[in-house]
Amino acid sequence: MSHMKQVCQFQIMIYLDNKVALITGSSDGIGKATALLFSSLGAKVAIVGRDQTKLDKVAAECEAKSPHHYKPVVIKADFVRDEDVVRTFEETISVYKTLDILVNSAGLSSYTNLADPYYLDDYDRVMQVNVRSVIRLTELSVPFLTKSNGFIVNVSAVSSMTSNPTRWVYGMSKAALDMFTKSMAGKLAPNIRVNSVNPGGVHTHPIEPSLMEKFKAMKPLNRIAEPIDIANLIAFLASDVSINMTGSIVVSDSGFLCADPYKQKHIRIGFRCGNGTARCVAIRKCPNEFKSGCKSPHHYKLVVIKADFVRDEDVVRNFEETISAYKTLDILVNNCGLASTKGFDEPDALADYDRVQQIDVRLTELAAPHLKETNGSIVNVSSIAAIRPVSKMNPGSWSYCMSKAALDMFTKCMAGGTRTNFFSSLADPDTVLSSLIQKNPLKRIAEPIDIANKIAFLASDAARNMTGSIVVSDTGLIVADPYAK
Repeated sequence: MSHMKQVCQFQIMIYLDNKVALITGSSDGIGKATALLFSSLGAKVAIVGRDQTKLDKVAAECEAKSPHHYKPVVIKADFVRDEDVVRTFEETISVYKTLDILVNSAGLSSYTNLADPYYLDDYDRVMQVNVRSVIRLTELSVPFLTKSNGFIVNVSAVSSMTSNPTRWVYGMSKAALDMFTKSMAGKLAPNIRVNSVNPGGVHTHPIEPSLMEKFKAMKPLNRIAEPIDIANLIAFLASDVSINMTGSIVVSDSGFLCADPYKQKHIRIGFRCGNGTARCVAIRKCPNEFKSGCKSPHHYKLVVIKADFVRDEDVVRNFEETISAYKTLDILVNNCGLASTKGFDEPDALADYDRVQQIDVRLTELAAPHLKETNGSIVNVSSIAAIRPVSKMNPGSWSYCMSKAALDMFTKCMAGGTRTNFFSSLADPDTVLSSLIQKNPLKRIAEPIDIANKIAFLASDAARNMTGSIVVSDTGLIVADPYAK
């Protein structure tokens, strides 16, 4: 079957049936939501927390949601004590004998300051729970996860990327955790995938309505994440749907990081997307191959448009023909791209640069009014060339890298500005099916379906808390050891 047919008939499936998952910090909040979701997907879970009463309630809910009525392993533990960390792992393995997924969700916050005579004690506690326990559990889990080709998902925070003088200890711990994620992704590949989820404020406890509105106003999506929003992302990263991802720091923050710092209010951004039932438009220079490759459960006929986006009139015509056929628009996937082979000092280099820059962002302006009406989604397909130059592979890549860096910033600006009202995240693949990349930690090259899965996830309700996120799917290339032979 051709790759094009695979892309067109794929269907996202988070398959966790009979997988064994150890989920720390699962008596409440994100950890609890993750345990319940994993149980509903057929996983066998071990739940860990400090409150026995809460753990027992979560365990009962997990069993009720499990299609197999699996009873979770319940472990009362306080990760301030290293012996509890070790005991947690030993009790999990004692029951299940194996491990497929490790979710490090346990965490402590802190509001200490340097004037506090006991601030170092607070620092030690936070670093022990947020960082050292993760290191210890990872160390213990590696032999089992290697055998099962398992997954590690670390729950970090956007505090690792922004400064907050009142939570400096917490921010330090999450910055350390992010670097641990990236370091271990390179070290533990290809058998284990390690990724991070970085929420930006989650509604885990009751909040006064007035305070809730203030929190919402700080975020372009005008919402506070619910624990299930983060749990959905964790499940995605713990499944084979994300097989091409390792070392990725995936932000889910309602757009907080890309918010306009000079604005206090933002328009709500949302979306709707069916799963495997969408009507789509194929735009290509040679479109005939699409007609037999796309299969719809509703037998929808594909709108096929022959166009060359180097010509601006083709861009406009493409949009007009789409709206003429469907009268509406829910999702825009900007996947069309152009590379260059001309070096910086070659004749006509600037003309080549103009052609490359022409391709990326013209459709957004045309689509915006329709996407506002449907609370729609935009997914821009960029490249890791936006993050690291690849001039050694291709002397003409300078213009391509610049265009993708500009596209990344366009994504973040459109997600955070008040003049837009649509979901805008970004799937960032490496060079798909290319023999040029030699040092991928996962020892594989992405298939088009790998990137299509990410795009569908970002365009779906499962990613409703994400906007302005740059989601890397590069088989670990960015976190590869540059000194490795």
